[in-house]
Amino acid sequence: MSLRTLLFWLHLLVGVTAGAIILFMSATGVILAFEPQITDWLERDRRIVTPPPAARPLSAEAILARAREARPDVRPTALTLRSDPTASAVVSFGREGGALFVDQYRGVVLGGLSPVHDALHEVVEWHRWLGSRETLRPVTGAANLGFLGLVVLGVSLWWPRRWTREAVRAVILFRPGLGGRARDFNWHNVIGIWCAPVLLILTLTGTIMSYQWANNLLYTLTGNEPPPRAPPPRRVKANGARARRRPGARRWSSTRSGRAPSARSRAGSPSTPGWRSGPMGR
Repeated sequence: MSLRTLLFWLHLLVGVTAGAIILFMSATGVILAFEPQITDWLERDRRIVTPPPAARPLSAEAILARAREARPDVRPTALTLRSDPTASAVVSFGREGGALFVDQYRGVVLGGLSPVHDALHEVVEWHRWLGSRETLRPVTGAANLGFLGLVVLGVSLWWPRRWTREAVRAVILFRPGLGGRARDFNWHNVIGIWCAPVLLILTLTGTIMSYQWANNLLYTLTGNEPPPRAPPPRRVKANGARARRRPGARRWSSTRSGRAPSARSRAGSPSTPGWRSGPMGR
């Protein structure tokens, strides 16, 4: 058996065994990639308000007062505002207290976090370790590591035996007119080689997230000392969860007076532009 034949069967074996897990992780990853859009749409009744004509938003103190009236048992910890005039204000109550959406023009409390946050948390659990951090995390790590080997083996098999113009064109471009297995191999080679750089980055970063030794290696290669391993995070339900800070959010430092800063600024973010937030003083 030649080396190329051995690599082919190894490539096929790894693809079949790890493929199902990788497909599942890809599907859940797509869901998580659109998490801001999903939560915005499902919570549109509390995230979106209609500004009255010529109305001005309430002050931060007034918004916090409305939130305290609705939740007198919990102290607000952060106020999040957006430059978008149709976005409601979000008052957070810490890790255990959840959050409230407040109409920043009328002072009406619109509601708290919806059950979608619980569902998305479950998606994270299944995406990262198939629902069981303690027992199945090694499975997703091994599947990711196997997919990394799959990419490397695929490039090795793709590598032309002779670097001529025709040989290279045959493996980087679709060839019309082919049928059967020849067409399938052509499509597999072309799609695989163009996706290989992205897949290589995804699997390398996934390996760093899955294995402590890979994370420590990254720090060592960049000339830094690996930090101590952090304890696992606590799992919190949405009705007692900390409101997730949106991408691009900015937090102000605490003030001695305990008031939320009243200045408004825009924190740039392609997905959720204009978010800003400020913590309440203790």
